Amino acid sequence: MGKTALFLGGGAPNLTLMSGALLALHEAKVGFDIVATAGAGAVVGLVYLAPSGFARNDTQAPKKALMNMVNFGVSDAIYKMFPVNYKVFGKSGPSAEAFNDYWFSIPAVRAATNQLDMSDQEKLWADLLLFFGAMMCPTDLNFFSQGMCAHPRLIENLVAFPVNKVELRGRPIEVQINAFNIDKHKITHFSNRPRRGRVPDITADHLRAALSFPFIYSPYTIKGEHFYEGAAFQTLNSTDEIAEIDRFIVLNPLVPNLIQAPRNLWDAYIQSIIMPVVGLAESEVHPPFPSGKGDAAQFPSWQYYRTPLHQLMQTIHMADPSRARDREKARELLAQLNRKEWYSANFVIEERYVHDSLTWGRSSLKRLFDLGRERGEQLAADIKSRNSHYDLAHLAGQVSRLHDGRGRPRRGRRS
Repeated sequence: MGKTALFLGGGAPNLTLMSGALLALHEAKVGFDIVATAGAGAVVGLVYLAPSGFARNDTQAPKKALMNMVNFGVSDAIYKMFPVNYKVFGKSGPSAEAFNDYWFSIPAVRAATNQLDMSDQEKLWADLLLFFGAMMCPTDLNFFSQGMCAHPRLIENLVAFPVNKVELRGRPIEVQINAFNIDKHKITHFSNRPRRGRVPDITADHLRAALSFPFIYSPYTIKGEHFYEGAAFQTLNSTDEIAEIDRFIVLNPLVPNLIQAPRNLWDAYIQSIIMPVVGLAESEVHPPFPSGKGDAAQFPSWQYYRTPLHQLMQTIHMADPSRARDREKARELLAQLNRKEWYSANFVIEERYVHDSLTWGRSSLKRLFDLGRERGEQLAADIKSRNSHYDLAHLAGQVSRLHDGRGRPRRGRRS
């Protein structure tokens, strides 16, 4: 079998859906050759593969790091009074940077940022301390500012940068992060894939570039080039190695029922951010058609198989049926398509929890983590039994009939 690729999609407060699902895959010992990430998925992927603050030989580090993602949230008692995640979205400008350099040098404040083994009461006091700091922090925000918030400081506390050679259970892993290059008007992939005999570093700068969502953050500059979040343009990576991948595993938390009528002006602002990226995600993966009740698996857009499909179409178009070599080439390509498997987690959230799923209260993040873990266990069971969610043999047959002029491509179905 060829490579196994894990795709981690964009989606900020519901990133704990991906964290819980990834933990379930980890516990089921599902391995990957490529981890392709976008937006918040880049945080989840790097925290899993290169967690910071753990001993080198700590085999529980990936699990603990993923469970710690819930602590991105704010204690409910505070969040109900002040529904803004001041831990992730800090004030911007030179004055704020100078204040935070001092504030986060205080040992008690540094301790408050690491909440993994704290009780709920300890987390509340830690969040209160961080809240006081956020309130005291000055800002230079003005009409000419390019973004509301400073780029996140805490990522160095979560990820052991630079990330270059990555192995998990002795298996080397290629990491990819997408970002949109504003100057070149195209998606860029930051990767640790070896080039000319050396392994490139993925740095904190690359992650900040991949998280720079317009209006919230200013464009991030690397070597004179400006970047915005890649997930705002492509919520799942279109990796260059698609032809080499035989198993696709997709964790995409952006599902259509996240779009709801707003309850207030703040909720409407959140919907204005989430609606376009949900639309993008829908163009990259699709729900079943016709949709079956209770079945929320997502199927791939053509782009994930475009290379082998193009090769197959070209071969069929140019083939001479009387030539054994042409027949053999077509059979080879069909076999290649038939080997490919597609799996995606069912991340549809119950209607009563949808509004909360776009907030940063810790209880909401914990609920999403538990849901993600449950859905990840279901996904791992399908992967282990090779119950692929997408039937490539059906698609290949449609391509063949299309070129024979006897049929039209139809959507995939469950195998």
